[in-house]
Amino acid sequence: MNDKTVLPAISLSEIGSLRNIEPLEKEHTDGNVSIPELKIICQLVDYHKPLGIFEIGTFDGRTTVNLAHFSPALAKVFTIDLLKKDINKTKYPLYSGDELVGPDSLYIDKEETGLRYKNKNEKRKIVQLYGDTATFDFFSYINQMDFVFIDGSHAKDYVKNDTEIAIKLLRDNKGVLLWHDYGVWKDVTNVLENYFLSDSRFKNMKNIYGTTFIYLNLK
Repeated sequence: MNDKTVLPAISLSEIGSLRNIEPLEKEHTDGNVSIPELKIICQLVDYHKPLGIFEIGTFDGRTTVNLAHFSPALAKVFTIDLLKKDINKTKYPLYSGDELVGPDSLYIDKEETGLRYKNKNEKRKIVQLYGDTATFDFFSYINQMDFVFIDGSHAKDYVKNDTEIAIKLLRDNKGVLLWHDYGVWKDVTNVLENYFLSDSRFKNMKNIYGTTFIYLNLK
């Protein structure tokens, strides 16, 4: 975590009485959330019990399968990813990388999306979507979600775009937003801090202590 980050921290105990549960698919590859962070995602979904979940950035489906497993039986998980063939067709530039992290294309350039949930029972709860989040038609999903996980492109314009979409996805403007990679990716950090400092909708954003997550529970 960057020592110069400005968002206030919150402990898990301040969020609520989260159960001590163990995630599926613990094997970590580059591009996945860390194992401790994966556990926290599982705990948050288990605690909040969302029926509508939207994930921006599927990658290999490791987080997706856990969102499905720990959500209520009748929940649906919608997850969107950019296809490899569309890397050079995005509306906004993708993050080009710096000395600390690689470019977005490193995580988009894969043979298949969602491999981790492909042969799992949880697949029945998952709806895989494909497209550029800056041009995708989200109409059918607006005002239908209770939990949105934002872990797509790390470029400034996409962090803004995906954040605005996430707000619209929430049911009656209530629910949980969770962003990944705060304090690691420069654009993610700068955009989220600007929202926190200048936009009242995001005044209660918190960095979950010891993680790169930003948590916002809109009630």
